[in-house]
Amino acid sequence: MRGTLKALGITTALAAAVLGAPATANATTTWSCTAIASTPMLFEEGTPVHVSPAGSSRVTGYLDDYYRAVDKSCISDAGKQWWHLQLEGGYVYNGYRIG
Repeated sequence: MRGTLKALGITTALAAAVLGAPATANATTTWSCTAIASTPMLFEEGTPVHVSPAGSSRVTGYLDDYYRAVDKSCISDAGKQWWHLQLEGGYVYNGYRIG
């Protein structure tokens, strides 16, 4: 019985650590977005599209043409301007904006 309780305690501790990890990781995110009226913006061809407004976030694709509608203005953890793409749902860095 003692071995069973010890194994159960270890399993519970591991589950708590695994389930608690994402909350801890998300707690450090400080970027924020503000909804704006849908606005067409011009970006460089080949602009990377990210999953969140951070250069270290995963890239999901690249823009193959120039104009895109944006519906959110975002400021990253580093204080950089990003835009949320209305149709694609990803984020692009303002440094690629050309109009």
